[in-house]
Amino acid sequence: MIQIEDRTACVLGAMSFEEAGQLVGDGIAAIRTGISHFDLHAVTQADSAGLAVLLAWCRTAAAAGTTLRFEHVPASLLSLADLYDVKAFLPLAQN
Repeated sequence: MIQIEDRTACVLGAMSFEEAGQLVGDGIAAIRTGISHFDLHAVTQADSAGLAVLLAWCRTAAAAGTTLRFEHVPASLLSLADLYDVKAFLPLAQN
């Protein structure tokens, strides 16, 4: 689930296979309204599907000429990004 607070999209709950489809759609909708900052501090669980969600949001933003920023990315997603060698593609905020 994504909640918009002060021009920031806050991801709440799990970022796993079950939620991925909904998260992709909600994130794309947020990006289309001008949201470029995603705060992941409230993510409770994340797997490779969650990483795919972040990459899908990045592709959408790039196609729209926008740059995203991900803040408070869970360690599990960062580890997966390292494992799959895609961390360089994630616009990570300095926490």
